[in-house]
Amino acid sequence: MVFRQAMEFATGDQRTLTLIFEGLAIPSKKNTLAPASPRPGRKGLTYSAATKKAMVDLELAARVQWAQREPVIHPAIDWRITAPDPQDRDGMVTTLLDVFKKARIIVDDSIKFNNGHWQTYPADIGPAAAKVTLYYARATR
Repeated sequence: MVFRQAMEFATGDQRTLTLIFEGLAIPSKKNTLAPASPRPGRKGLTYSAATKKAMVDLELAARVQWAQREPVIHPAIDWRITAPDPQDRDGMVTTLLDVFKKARIIVDDSIKFNNGHWQTYPADIGPAAAKVTLYYARATR
């Protein structure tokens, strides 16, 4: 796991922060759901152990880079994702949004709090990585 220092730029009240995830698997968590129990009659779904571990690793990397800033609402987001094999890109973005919510980078992933402009670049095939740039207004108290 590689921890990179986030790149931050500021102009007036506007902030730009690029979170970089290198060497971390970014699963499409919605594609890894499995029955919580193999026993008949048991209900519920869960994620695989590998997916749970990947999400914990991503959250830790996100928290380190976000460095205890306040969570933001309605950021504009640029998504640049590299995966080792063709995957479900929107599932990977969903996973990252869940990680960002848990890491307190965004308030919530609902439209009420996350309705900024998104730009998604064509995904590359290669070693697992993501470069996510958030553009947001400085928090005012």
